[in-house]
This record gives sequence, structure tokens and C-alpha cells, in this order.
Amino acid sequence: MKASFATLGILAVASAAPASRQALEHGVKYDHAQVAWAWQPGSANIAGDADWKWGGKRWPCSSADLVPSSDYADETFRRVYGNTTFARTTPGKLLGYFRSHDAAFEQDKFTAQCDKTGRFEFNRVANGKYYVTVMFSGSTRTNVGLLRNTAQELVFKQVTVVDGQDISVDLHDS
Repeated sequence: MKASFATLGILAVASAAPASRQALEHGVKYDHAQVAWAWQPGSANIAGDADWKWGGKRWPCSSADLVPSSDYADETFRRVYGNTTFARTTPGKLLGYFRSHDAAFEQDKFTAQCDKTGRFEFNRVANGKYYVTVMFSGSTRTNVGLLRNTAQELVFKQVTVVDGQDISVDLHDS
């Protein structure tokens, strides 16, 4: 697994969030020690599929993130999405957004690329609670190629790896 940047799409959509959405501040500090377990090689695989129907077509994800649970991550999901279990929403319907995140939080997630059908996989995952997140962006064009409409959708689902058991995650838009 490899760490990368832009967790949850929250930073990516902050500028697109309507002015009525509340800019949030974290109530807890990020503590890398709370997720050190996630960096130990495990025996589980988390495989999933993610797509979104919009504009008359199906959009596969380009990448998926795996965010280890911590007080900081739990607070982020709870305050932005309203829960820590599952959400499928647009940036305009978020409860709020964080202007920034602790850099260590951004580095402590794992990213997998999605294939052209929206399939992704995280290998050698350690036991523990995680958030699987994807952000979709799509645009439709007129018959002369001019940009007509653009939209985004954010999806996350909490998963728990127990006893090294593999997990299948379905993030299809039905």
C-alpha cells in the first residue's frame, strides 16, 4: 500500500463548497500513534468496485483511499458527513468542510488506483477499522464539445478487518 495526498476529497471540494457550508476546525489533534497498527503488514485484502451514474453514463472511480480509523479521522467523517458508517453525497450537501488537515493525517492513508471498470484493491491490510473513500468527478459536453455540466460525488464506507479476513466493498451507484 502506498500513501498519497488529498484524503476524502474534502480538501479537493472545499473550494467548491457553497458559502453556506460551515468551515470546520478540528477538536482533536492528529496522533500518528493511533494508526501505527495500520502500517504493519496484515494478511487481509480489501477489494471493491465503485461507480456513479450521472449525465446518462456510468463513471468509474479513478482512485480509492483507505483511511485508518483514529479519533481525528472519526471526527472528520462525523462532522463532514454526519456519521461514521456510510455516505453518498455531493459537495453541496456536506455538513461542512475542513480548510486544512494535519499533514501527517494526509500521509497516513493508503491509495489504490481503480481500473477502467472501477475495481480497486488494497493488499496486506492489517486488522482494524478503516474508511474506504472515493470521489467521482464527471462532466457532460454538448454536441459541439463545449462544457455543459460538471458534478462531483463523494462516497465512503466504514469497514473492519477482523482475523485477517478479506473484505469486499460495493460502492456502486444503483
